Amino acid sequence: MKKFQFSLSTLLQVRSQQEEIAHKNLLDSHLVLNKMNHQLIELFQELEKIQTQILQKQCNQFPADLSEYYLYLEMLKKKIARQKNLVDEAEVSLERRRKEVVRAMQRRKIIENLRDKKYSEWETTNFNSERSSLDELSTMRYSKSKPSIR
Repeated sequence: MKKFQFSLSTLLQVRSQQEEIAHKNLLDSHLVLNKMNHQLIELFQELEKIQTQILQKQCNQFPADLSEYYLYLEMLKKKIARQKNLVDEAEVSLERRRKEVVRAMQRRKIIENLRDKKYSEWETTNFNSERSSLDELSTMRYSKSKPSIR
């Protein structure tokens, strides 16, 4: 019996590798997004801390001393806005990578389905040829074992 050979096995391996790479890229994008979200949370915490310090010191501080706090507060708000933009960009990148993974999975699955179809065809053909060979062999044995009538 001849072994099944899939002619596109190399292409299937390439598609599987592309899918793995797409998964790794998705993971990297997810890690970047998590890091950026963490940085954004830290900035918000710092903002809250400064705001509470301003409220505590407003009663017993001169306005000139508080101006430094307000300048720092404005700088933090600008950093938060920049960080939000970076998070938005990272989310877009993550979604793009997610689509790449889906596309890579579909491309691999197409080749796998083709392989399965070809294997089924091979199996059916092989089974039919074996059955015909066995039928022929059994017919020959039967004809040899039965005495001929003349």
